[in-house]
Amino acid sequence: MSFTKVSGEEFSKKVKSYKQPVLLEFSYEYCSACQEVKEFLADQLENDNLNLIEIDIANNQELAQEYDVDRSPTLLLFNKGKVIAKHIGYIDQEELDDLLAELSLWNRIKKKLSLID
Repeated sequence: MSFTKVSGEEFSKKVKSYKQPVLLEFSYEYCSACQEVKEFLADQLENDNLNLIEIDIANNQELAQEYDVDRSPTLLLFNKGKVIAKHIGYIDQEELDDLLAELSLWNRIKKKLSLID
């Protein structure tokens, strides 16, 4: 699985159009930690039902400010267009598991809430 690089203009359209969750990496082209995280995530999430998107902070300052991104890499996990988790910096397997647990918890809560309606 690989990351799709998108611009700020494409971002909201893409994130809102995906039915599956989206993992977004804010990064800089020259950031070696960003590249390592991207490769790690692409390998680890190969069989998961996530869309992987990369945003270059240098070319998308307004979007980075909108999501309060001031360091790279920063990961945002979206579900149905809403941010449900955020991780700043390098990520290892344990932290990735925690991030994905947020998604699982979010989905269970949403399911229970829909049963109440």
